[in-house]
Amino acid sequence: KVLGGISPAEIWNKHKQTNTPLKRKVFVGMSGGVDSSVAAKLLVDQGHEVVGIFLHFWKEETKKLPLGTRPTERRQSFGREGGGGDFENKCCSTEALLDARRVAAKIGIRLYVLNFAKIFKKQVVDNFLDEYQKGRTPNPCVRCNKSVKIGYLIKQAKKLGFDYVATGHYAKNKNGKLFKAKDKTKDQSYFLYTFSQNELKHLLFPLGDYTKTQVRELAKIL
Repeated sequence: KVLGGISPAEIWNKHKQTNTPLKRKVFVGMSGGVDSSVAAKLLVDQGHEVVGIFLHFWKEETKKLPLGTRPTERRQSFGREGGGGDFENKCCSTEALLDARRVAAKIGIRLYVLNFAKIFKKQVVDNFLDEYQKGRTPNPCVRCNKSVKIGYLIKQAKKLGFDYVATGHYAKNKNGKLFKAKDKTKDQSYFLYTFSQNELKHLLFPLGDYTKTQVRELAKIL
């Protein structure tokens, strides 16, 4: 399928022709979704040493409920429909992990799972509840990116000798400065505004120059 006169294969070839000779060691966050999968593929094609990271976050744990429990009591337990159990976050579900592993295998990179459950619970969940009780409404996604999903991952990457962390966010990062993505309808720079210039120097956003439509087309090759 040709998109705007350019096929997915031609887009990949364009990237290969503009590869930078500088080989970087990159942690790329992989959720199993389209955006992070394409971001990982772009980095591999650019010749970088890429390792996929799947993050495991905190989930609500509940006790099994006895048979005959009323629906209202069941909902209050925060368990699954049918009587108790554990929540499975969509962002780090078993299905998502399997998708991430499949993509990692196809593009030829290693994939590791890091358990961020404890820090996610403290920095995001507990913080949100505390702030809400005080009459404030924080943005949990902004805090998660800063303190957990990206910020904490940068620290772990440095400990393991990696220079950069990459994500599938739609944003641009130039010389430690944050800019809006090419696709203004999908721009996510707002969720990254809390990062300092020093932190931005260690971040890569491969999708910054692509539209969502182009990314979906590229994903069909994976």
